[in-house]
Amino acid sequence: MSPNRIVTINFMFLLSCASVPPLSDLGAKVRLVNSSPNIKDCKYISQIKGEGTIGLGWTDDKIYESSRNNLKEKAASVGANTVEIIEEYTRNITGEAYTCKFD
Repeated sequence: MSPNRIVTINFMFLLSCASVPPLSDLGAKVRLVNSSPNIKDCKYISQIKGEGTIGLGWTDDKIYESSRNNLKEKAASVGANTVEIIEEYTRNITGEAYTCKFD
């Protein structure tokens, strides 16, 4: 095997292992829910949309995780701590942002 081919294979392997950027402290505290009963006693803030980024060699799972993280960061930026997911695709997730009181 030629040295160029080894470098190319190693480079492709490293790209596929790139991780999704971590959530901020506030973003990590946002919870995602799929149904209305989970948002009782909550105050509606706004509709938000999370958009995933695509990294070289990323699988659909990584793109989906990126979309969810982006949604959580947007929710945190408007003061929400809960998002009810309305529509969900690999790269785009739409939700309703709420501030809820937890026991």
